[in-house]
Amino acid sequence: NGGTVLIKAVQAQNVELVEEIARLGGLPVTRNRNGVTSTAYYIAQNFGNMDNRRKMLNAILRSRMAFVEDGGEIDAEEKDDLCKAMLQASSLGEQETMELLLSIGIEVNCVTANPTNLSHESVTEPSRVQSSTPLHLAAGHGHLSCVQFLIDRGADVNLCDEDGHTAYQVACADGHIECVRALYDAG
Repeated sequence: NGGTVLIKAVQAQNVELVEEIARLGGLPVTRNRNGVTSTAYYIAQNFGNMDNRRKMLNAILRSRMAFVEDGGEIDAEEKDDLCKAMLQASSLGEQETMELLLSIGIEVNCVTANPTNLSHESVTEPSRVQSSTPLHLAAGHGHLSCVQFLIDRGADVNLCDEDGHTAYQVACADGHIECVRALYDAG
């Protein structure tokens, strides 16, 4: 089916094995014989319990960070899945994952045309999710530490989603007063 050892380990939900294979340079992206792309990022984010998902994803990201630091390049398809990972991490308040993604080169203001289901909650409306930045999602879910982290890393507080809302407006609408204050103070 074209799966890599790393993808198979993620599917098996074996965190220790994923960490070891990622450390050894296991490939997170593959194409099957029909040309369909599969990534360990997608599988790690969508299957298993939350703690295992985070551990597996972060192990893979640490290995990719080393790959990039050694001069490796990440292709467009992998970057799109990494952007989805950034959006999901911001909606879940997973700052460590966000930091790893930024170190790999994912843009702090990334958006994706085809996001996966980014939340188990219905804090943001589906029409907003289509063009939300990580800052929109962190603010909409009330993750103050992530909002501040993104601002500190250069997130543009004035970007609008497809409905014309800034992260500040999303935080206001969803009643996250501390996020509102942080975004107001950031301009």
